[in-house]
Amino acid sequence: MTSSTQHRFYAESHPHAVEWLQLFIKDCARRIDMHDQTLTRLRASIAATEAEQQAVREAQNQAQVTLDSFATAETTVLGLQSLAAQWGQGPRLHTVPDQPSAPASGVPTADQQPEGTEADTALYETPSKPPVVITGERSLEILTIMSERSDDRWSAGEVTKKLGEPEDDAGVSRVRTRLDYLCRRGVLEKIESPKARKATQPGEAYVHYRISAAWTTS
Repeated sequence: MTSSTQHRFYAESHPHAVEWLQLFIKDCARRIDMHDQTLTRLRASIAATEAEQQAVREAQNQAQVTLDSFATAETTVLGLQSLAAQWGQGPRLHTVPDQPSAPASGVPTADQQPEGTEADTALYETPSKPPVVITGERSLEILTIMSERSDDRWSAGEVTKKLGEPEDDAGVSRVRTRLDYLCRRGVLEKIESPKARKATQPGEAYVHYRISAAWTTS
């Protein structure tokens, strides 16, 4: 009796066993697919956690650099103040001669405004916002790419593609985590449409990023 004949004979003699085996194979396939989906979610979660950890490490390094710069600045200012005192120099108070009483409104007229020098004017000018210091290699790479068209909006998917990262959910999630970190640093602006705010998971079509501040590496 040939092998195919044996199989046919067994199938005809044990129909319930054959049906059970077929169902068992399908159930195994379903469980394998379920485990694949679980592993995909775990990989995405691990990638997002690693990206967040790197972002925290960069923030820690930046805080340490800022703290060190404060200490250096304080020492420099104290030294300059000491020299200024020796030379009889330093900031002086500008006195304003007595002026006629202000009108009933409390707002002085044009001829009652004290005159000041250009240096006085500059003293009260609001200083420009310093550039954001970026030290992370991946963050620098992202900002360099986005600087190609800094006036435009970028989606996380577009940045992922430019970086050459895998464009699956895990890859885009890693890049989106980095973009959100740069938003918290103040160098990027996150733009969401009303549709994105209503959605449970914002889609790429409704969430974009763009450069909103100057940045530097030192």
